[in-house]
Order: sequence, then structure tokens, then C-alpha cells
Amino acid sequence: MNTDREFEKFESEHIGPKIISYMAEGLYPNACDPIREYVQNAVDAGATDVALHISNDSIIIENNGEGMDSSDMWRLLRIAISDKDPEKDVGYKGIGIYSGLFISQKLIINSKKHGGCAKLLVDFKHMRNLINEANNIPDVINESASVEFVENFKFHDETMGGDGTQVILQGIREHLRESYKRKELSTYLTKTMPLSFDSQKFCYTNKVNAEIDQICKATGSVYRSVPIHLTIDGCRETLFSPYQIDRGTALEPQFEIISLPIDGKDTTFALVWGCLNKERRVFPKRLHRGFTMKQKGFTIGNAETVQPYFQSGGKFANRYIGEIVILSHHLKANTARSDLAHTQYLPEFKKRLKKIAEKYEKVANTYQENSIALEECDKIESQLSDVEKSPTREDISDLRDKATKLRNRLNKPLEQDSKSRIDEILEKLNRELITLEIEVEKKEKEHQGSASSGETESSDDQEGDDSAGGRTGTGTSNRGIPENAEVKKILDRLNEDGRNSHASARKIGQLYNSLCTISIEQHPCLGYIGTWALWETLGFALKNNQNQKAWDYLTQTLSNNYKSSKPNQYRDMSRALRRILEDGNMNKHSSIGVGEDGSALKNNMEILDEFLLDLIEQLYEHLTNAPWKNNAPSDNS
Repeated sequence: MNTDREFEKFESEHIGPKIISYMAEGLYPNACDPIREYVQNAVDAGATDVALHISNDSIIIENNGEGMDSSDMWRLLRIAISDKDPEKDVGYKGIGIYSGLFISQKLIINSKKHGGCAKLLVDFKHMRNLINEANNIPDVINESASVEFVENFKFHDETMGGDGTQVILQGIREHLRESYKRKELSTYLTKTMPLSFDSQKFCYTNKVNAEIDQICKATGSVYRSVPIHLTIDGCRETLFSPYQIDRGTALEPQFEIISLPIDGKDTTFALVWGCLNKERRVFPKRLHRGFTMKQKGFTIGNAETVQPYFQSGGKFANRYIGEIVILSHHLKANTARSDLAHTQYLPEFKKRLKKIAEKYEKVANTYQENSIALEECDKIESQLSDVEKSPTREDISDLRDKATKLRNRLNKPLEQDSKSRIDEILEKLNRELITLEIEVEKKEKEHQGSASSGETESSDDQEGDDSAGGRTGTGTSNRGIPENAEVKKILDRLNEDGRNSHASARKIGQLYNSLCTISIEQHPCLGYIGTWALWETLGFALKNNQNQKAWDYLTQTLSNNYKSSKPNQYRDMSRALRRILEDGNMNKHSSIGVGEDGSALKNNMEILDEFLLDLIEQLYEHLTNAPWKNNAPSDNS
């Protein structure tokens, strides 16, 4: 189609020089960002040491990586053209050299490669003026930059030697100098740079490094870290990653892998690691907490960038110290390094990262519920120990309420060890409270009997007769379970000798004495529960296997002792023991008691009398390491 318009060919002069200033100002808003760019070049050059020297009006960045010759220097001046490999190198956009345009008056780069030295000089002040006056970019660069050979140059840092590069930003602009004070610059560098872990302050250094190294080797990925030596006003310090935790502060790191399918094959995109604070709260220092995204060691964004992936926001995320280590070149930082750039894989990666965040939240929540439950167990145990000294019905009621709340915690997301601990405490509490209830009941009856003795005392003063007024006395019909004198003698000896260091003999003795003296007829429910507690406590004290239940031990021991030698007696004993277990459980968990007059309970205990003595003798030997028959007092003693 013919037209009168004359077409033009797009030429380099159609790109205005101001694009350089737009890039420098727009991509590096923080006055410290240019330092990051020059360190990136050092890391890409394979540096194992980087040194920064800050004075009032200059910044010197030195490294021992591969140096540059004059042709390399000229290539540095190209804009948005780079020979770097995006899969391996951090910087590859070809604009970093101009990052210092607005913070200094002059850029000097000295470099040594294979013994030869070259120098690049860029007059940034002159360049800023030319940008507003010149018509094209080549004129701006040619008039403000030069490259020359030099015989040699001296590194400022004495540890540097051999090949390497020295970047000098001269004439730091006055209004920016506050940004390079020690505190401000050190904070920026520890947040953004690929710093090594400090093994003295981060106890999981070896574990995390080993995991990162292993996955990098497996995937051919790159993760670099270097020590950075910062000298300001003559004071030198080596910077490390800011993480500061010991084994008492945080749990061991949890590792997760994020993989995405590419061409039908799962490809590793990131390694996530995180250490959870044991104190169930966020880490106090903002610089140390949360998850940070890293690629090739350099930070992308900050902890707040990652928080939206957690449903709870910072509640659980900030209880971790950790990193999301990007390993795939299919994900890249945006030019400002404030977040990941939009690529075709980013949406699916975000979904996978959210799933991983849910895992970390679940671990944190489970840990919280576990530790709270265990703390409550310890508090209940401590309170029980205090209550045992002088029990009251109010104390017992309070402990039962707390036991109910603790039992409800079993519905929370708990680990098996915590559930076992709660079950153990609840069983112990149940046994002890039954003992205490019987003890309180007995004291109340004794008090009532003492108060009423003057009113009901008969003229014949007949011992044990309290039939008047229907009151309970010590007559056979109103007594508790049948008393075995030998059992009582052994328990009394154990308590007199003070050998019951674990209080098992004392508790068993209290239960037995109380059950022998309370009125089973008047309190059958308490009698059934108390008898169940007596056998439960005895079995618990004697069993050797922690995982074995007390009643399993009792039935097994009964079988070993009687099944072969006394089969008929064993059958009756086994039935009696089973009934004590069943009736005790029924009374524990029901508001309606069983066995209204307690006669069945007395009968069962009479059948088990010989077996009870066997176990009490075994308890004596267990606690004293001596058989009872050798230590039993004579009838005359």
C-alpha cells in the first residue's frame, strides 16, 4: 500500500541517555543497593573473600575472585548485555555497574588477571551532567569512561593477594553518608548478602549446610556464601548470617522440598528449612525471625514477603528461623529483588509453597499443644504432691476439674509421647484421688465418731458396740474388707523403715488401712473404687516393663503363681480379680454405684487374700532388696 509517509529505521540515537538514570534511580532505591550489586559481581567471579572499607567519602569493595583485563572492562560498560549464565550467576542483566551513579562522584575499578592489571574509570558526576545534555548513550559513556593498563595496584585489605578486583566509589554524596554508618550498613548486609552461618551462634550450621550441599549436588544448583569483612573508621569485623539460636532455643531444622513437573518430570525448585522456637513465641529480634527467600545466597524480598503464604500470617511464621532456598533457574528475582519475577512456573510454585507453609504451621501448633499439655501435667503433679500432705474435699474437687480439662486436651493435635504422658498422669491422678478420698472419708467418720461418743456412750461401755441410733462402729458387720495381719505387718514395717522412697508403700498402706476400717456397707462405691486403686497401685509399683499395664501384670503373675499348682484356687482368684477390675471401672465412670452392700467386694478380697500377701511380700523385696521371710519380726518381738 502506497502512502506519503517516509518510514524510518530505528537507530541507537532513538534511545535517550536518561534511561541510564531511570534505571539507576528506579532499580536501586536504597543507598546500600549498589554495594549489593558490586558484591554480586564478586560472587559471580568466584570470590571466597569480600572486604568492604568505608570512610567518610569513599566505599571500597575488594574480592579475590577471577580478575578482569581491559577487554573485560570495556564489556562492563554495555547496558542490558551480559555474558553471564543465568543458571549459575546472580547478576546477568548487565546494568549493575551503573548502580552507583547517584551515590558517588566517581567509580574506579582496578583488577588483576593472570598477573596483568587494568583500570576502569567512570566519572559519574560528569555522566550525570551529560545525561541531561547529550543526544545519545554512546556519547555519554565515551565521554565519561576510560580504560587503561596499569602496572600494579595495591589492595586496601591486607588479606587480599593475587588475582582479584577492587571497586572504589569516590566522593560519596553528603546526604547519603548516614546510610553507611556501621549499624545501618551492617544490618543491610546481614539481611541481603550471601553470608556464611556463624557456627558459634547458629548451632545447626553443619546440619543446614549439609542439606543444602547435598541437594545442590543432586540438582546441579548453586548456593554460594562468602565471609564479608567490613571495616569502618579502622574497625574491622567479619559479618555472618544473623541467625542466632542454640539447641535450648529452637528445635532441629525441618526440611521440605518443593518440586514442580516440567515435561512430565518432577523438578526440584526449592529447599525449605526452618527451626521452631521452643518458647512458643516469635523470635524477639526482627532481623532473626521468619522465613527468608534466597537464590544463590542473595536475599529476595524479606520475611514479610513470605508471610502471606502462612494462614496465620506472622503468628507461626515468626516462631521460625528459616529460608526458602530457590534452586531452579525457572524462578528468578525481579530486577529490584523485592520478590520473585512473574514466570510461567510462579503460580504453581506459590501453591506448593502455601502447602509447605501449612506443614510448618501444623508442626508449630502441635508443638504448642504438646508443651502446654506437658506443662499442665507437671503442674497437676506438683499440686497433687502438695494436696497429699493435708487433703480436703475442695482440693480433691479442684484436681478432678483439672483432670477433666487435661483429658480434653487429648482431642488436640498431640504427639504420641504427649498422649502417653497425659494418660499416665490421669491414671496416677485417679489412683491418688481415690486414696485421698478414702483418707478424707475416714477422717470425717473419726471426727463424727469422736464428737458423738459422749452422747451415745452406753452404761456398759461395751467396746465396738454402736448399734444405738444405727451408727457405724467397728463391729464385723460394718467393717471394711477382710484384714490380713501379715499384709498389715509388712506394710507397717516398710513405712517405719522409710524405705518407700517412691511413696508406693505409703500409698498402698494408706489404701489398705482405709479399706479395712471404712464402712463398705455405707460407702460401697468408695469401697469398690478404693479396692480397684489398691490393686492398680500395687501392680503399677511391681511391674518391670514400663509399657505393660498394671492389670496385665497382675493377671500374668496370678497365672504364673497358681494356674499349674492350684488350678481350682486359680480359677476362683482369676474370677475375683476380674470382678474387682470391672466393678471398679464401672463405679469410676458411672454416677450409679454397683454392689449396694459391698458383700461381693468383701468376698472377692477374701478369695484373693493369699495372692495379695504374695504381692506385698514381693513389694517388700522390690523396695528393700531382701526377702520378707528373712526380715519378718518374731512373734515375741
